[in-house]
Amino acid sequence: MPSSLTVYRRKSPVSRVATSTGFTAYDMPFPVATINVTEISLTKRYPETGWTLNKVSDMVVKILEGRVVLYLKAEDKITLSEGDTVHVPKNTPYYWQPRVSVKMFVVSTPPWNEDQQTLLP
Repeated sequence: MPSSLTVYRRKSPVSRVATSTGFTAYDMPFPVATINVTEISLTKRYPETGWTLNKVSDMVVKILEGRVVLYLKAEDKITLSEGDTVHVPKNTPYYWQPRVSVKMFVVSTPPWNEDQQTLLP
């Protein structure tokens, strides 16, 4: 395999980040400075109340398992199922409401960090 490739297998090292009950994120260290890759599992609404937005990063989200409703403050809601992909532009207020549970694969550019995320009432 060429040395420029990074492959994440089931047991690859990841950084676990849990920000609330029902929300678990696994950040995968990635050698490309322009993106961040995360696997997120939800069993409850995120954020728990209000809205959230990222001031810096766009996100591309692919639903790996389950179903979720993405509520957008400006556009109502979108129901997403396994295999669906959605682009969430920076500065877009949103929240996630899983139908039981959902697992998502998220690519953020530029790379996500906690300081970029804002909670809104």
